[in-house]
Amino acid sequence: MKFLTFQDEKNKIKIKYHPHWNIIKSRGSLVAFLSPLMNPEDKYRENLNVVVEKMDTQVISLDDYVKLSMIKLREGFKNFKLISTDPSCKIAKNKAYKIIYEGIKGSFHLKFIQFFLFKENRVFIITYTSEYDKYNDFLEVIEKMIKSCKIV
Repeated sequence: MKFLTFQDEKNKIKIKYHPHWNIIKSRGSLVAFLSPLMNPEDKYRENLNVVVEKMDTQVISLDDYVKLSMIKLREGFKNFKLISTDPSCKIAKNKAYKIIYEGIKGSFHLKFIQFFLFKENRVFIITYTSEYDKYNDFLEVIEKMIKSCKIV
């Protein structure tokens, strides 16, 4: 299946996405890609979202930025559990920091992959969110999307 392309000229990012997924611009995100509902009982749409934060000056390291983010995550999720970290992965040929974690938000037990990367005066945060039991259902699509990501 041929993926479609989302491009944002202002933030200089391009990412391919599955044609059956919806694109929305949500509060706080540059873009979110939403999976289709699997059946009438499906209450949660797995998603990949991209947040871009502008930094006036980079006075913090990527490692420290992620550590601060994890403090906020621990406060924001019930039963937060850090599953793994990879401080030296790459996205779009840029050094990135990857974390995988789980937690409960409302009535949903969720699992996440989150990538952080600095590019010039911007922080890119790319997050895959899924119901815990459906994490692997969309992982292949998510991996293709992340691999397609280009930031210039």
